[in-house]
Amino acid sequence: YLEKILASLSKMGEAPSKKKSKKSDYDEAIGLYKKGLAKEAKPLLADLVNDKRLDSTQTAKVTYFLGMIAYQEKQYSDAVTLFSRLYTQFPGSSHNPSALLYLGRSFLKLKKEDEGKQVLQELIEKYPNSPNSQKAIEILKNP
Repeated sequence: YLEKILASLSKMGEAPSKKKSKKSDYDEAIGLYKKGLAKEAKPLLADLVNDKRLDSTQTAKVTYFLGMIAYQEKQYSDAVTLFSRLYTQFPGSSHNPSALLYLGRSFLKLKKEDEGKQVLQELIEKYPNSPNSQKAIEILKNP
């Protein structure tokens, strides 16, 4: 009996398991993306996008980065879904001006001209002082 107790006590002193918390997964995913390693970040971000333990700012950032990856990979339908989700579920996100720009571009790439123009117009109206609005104006002038 004493041996079992001693064995249990010695296990208590061992290093904690290598299992990562969601916070460290988040930091790792964001770090990879910011280093330009989108391919490596994508599966981590995908695991986090619906994680209820993240706060709304973190979830918005994860959604935005997944949208950017989808756009870069020419997965425009996925980009539309992700940028739309960001804009509707996180209306106060600082990523929304950029998300609207890429949402509009994604619609245009999908040959959905009316939707693309509407989104770009909304960007210009809602965020008139954003550099993204200037880009939207240029896109609308030269489709």
